[in-house]
Amino acid sequence: MKPNNRFSRQKNLTDFGSEGQNILQRSSVLIIGCGGLGSPVAMYLASAGVGRLGLVDPDRVDLSNLQRQIIFSEKDIRKEKVLVAQEKLMEMNSSAKVEAYLKKFSGDWALEIAKDFDLLIDCSDNFQTKYLLNDLALVLKKPFVQASVTGFEGRLMSYIPGKGPCFRCLYPNVPKTKIGNCQEEGVLGPTVGVIGSWQALESIKVLLNISGHDKFKILEDNLLAFDFLTNSQYSYQFPVRAECLCQMDSKKIPLGQDFESCDFKVDVECISWQESCLMPKVKYIDVREENELESGTIPGGIHWPLSCLLKNKFPDSIPTDSTLVVYCSKGIRSQQAVSLMKGKIDHVRIYSLLGGINAYSLRSIL
Repeated sequence: MKPNNRFSRQKNLTDFGSEGQNILQRSSVLIIGCGGLGSPVAMYLASAGVGRLGLVDPDRVDLSNLQRQIIFSEKDIRKEKVLVAQEKLMEMNSSAKVEAYLKKFSGDWALEIAKDFDLLIDCSDNFQTKYLLNDLALVLKKPFVQASVTGFEGRLMSYIPGKGPCFRCLYPNVPKTKIGNCQEEGVLGPTVGVIGSWQALESIKVLLNISGHDKFKILEDNLLAFDFLTNSQYSYQFPVRAECLCQMDSKKIPLGQDFESCDFKVDVECISWQESCLMPKVKYIDVREENELESGTIPGGIHWPLSCLLKNKFPDSIPTDSTLVVYCSKGIRSQQAVSLMKGKIDHVRIYSLLGGINAYSLRSIL
């Protein structure tokens, strides 16, 4: 096999060329999670010629994984994910160095592993790992590409040391509710496939830019959000939060802290649709974007999109004699909105609606 033939299609790109290929060959990435997101990320980066890949995942392949974790097949069931993925990636590109870590990403071990890679990529499905990866990126001054999928929704963002906000700027509080995993909420394979592919592309752009290529726009101050149910895509630009960890001296940032309470201590209280109906005076606030409203709203509510709150813009008139119940599509963005509103809106009880507009839509059959 001729190496020049393998990568000829991407080297022919005007803004990539041989320089871009050489950068990828010298680069190393650490991928946390070999599931629905990690599979396409690892496969595309290995195929693109990234020189060194680290894979971290403590789990074994299960039959239920095969619907979306495309790197595995039926013969891999009950085998360790990282070992199977390692073998298949090296079959795809024998020149790539692939390291497998069959261990939970946590503690001092995570720090020791992460410091030897150029880029950290979050393909995990739990908040503890996401916050730990963010904090490691701050301490080590490493770029960090983060993605997540919940149901039909996907999100993607990047952190570049010293150039923009981090994951904690966007999510100052660890949500009280856990991430809805695929078993509980369900997921279609192509949904994580699309987000994983975009995450791989973003990772390539980040690797090129931090190595001086500097020709690609990356998500260093934006969150890309996708709603595949309505074919909607939107971008949130959010600022650096003044009291965030990313504004501290990197040597003073604590690692391995209690992830149930972050540095910005504001509790986000959640409430069900049935509970909100029992309250005497309630005002509902819809924090979805304009193009999402056609799917339905709660009558009599206020529309104030999360993108405005992220820019520190708040409604001019908020009823002070009512309890506020904030909702989005599924109850994830609304928790973020509540954390932003608390401290800015005084003397009002604020809740996040569990299940979002979906809970309201299903009210007749609950």
